[in-house]
Amino acid sequence: MLLRVVAVESQDFTTDGPADSDRDDERLNRLDKAISALPSRYKEPLLLTAMQGLSHDEAAQFLKISSKAVEMRLYRARQQLRETLENSER
Repeated sequence: MLLRVVAVESQDFTTDGPADSDRDDERLNRLDKAISALPSRYKEPLLLTAMQGLSHDEAAQFLKISSKAVEMRLYRARQQLRETLENSER
């Protein structure tokens, strides 16, 4: 459930009642699953930057890759998450 931090930081989840809360829980569960399903090469930079608060340069140092590689992996991670979540809503 720690992955929910990514969702809370990236979207505004407001609850006006139990139905909204249930819908938000469902969306967060889908996001948790989608992040868990990411290949580690995309998941690691995402979690380091979104959850640990590292900069791209710090994540690059930690992962022993270039800052540009971190940026590209974050882009691809978000792209895959977007596609996965859009497909799960259908």
